[in-house]
Amino acid sequence: MNRIEYDDSGELYISGIKSACEDEKSHIDRVITVCQDEIKDNISSEQEYNFFCMSDGPANSYGGDHSYKIFVRAANTLFRALHQDESVLIHCHMGQSRSVSVAVAALGRLLDTPRHEAYDLVERYRPQAHPDQLLMGHVSTYIEQHTNRKPLFREYEERNNE
Repeated sequence: MNRIEYDDSGELYISGIKSACEDEKSHIDRVITVCQDEIKDNISSEQEYNFFCMSDGPANSYGGDHSYKIFVRAANTLFRALHQDESVLIHCHMGQSRSVSVAVAALGRLLDTPRHEAYDLVERYRPQAHPDQLLMGHVSTYIEQHTNRKPLFREYEERNNE
């Protein structure tokens, strides 16, 4: 379980499913699952629990949803929890793709920062981060829709056309 350090409300932790089930979580207010396996039985009744049956992409044979709609629901849940100063653990199976992607989106919105800066922040504390391209596309769309940030290529075009 890795704590992502940043200057704003809430505390964010990212892990894989094994750590989410086995590690001490008494300091955690909410656990968010973004994979096909629920871990509600491993969560204290004093903690909030959210389950989003997400997959990495359409080729995933384990089921789950890779749509932008479920991604937004998960990112909004994480954003609101952090904004309300909660301590949140988000996890997927390996803690590399789905949980990282949702965390990058929520942090991009919370910190009003572009995708690459939010990703760099997460990767600094979670070096095994390796998000799926489809999900990182969802991150870009989410940050563009929920902040005043433009995609990098638009910022580049505007600077070069001046």
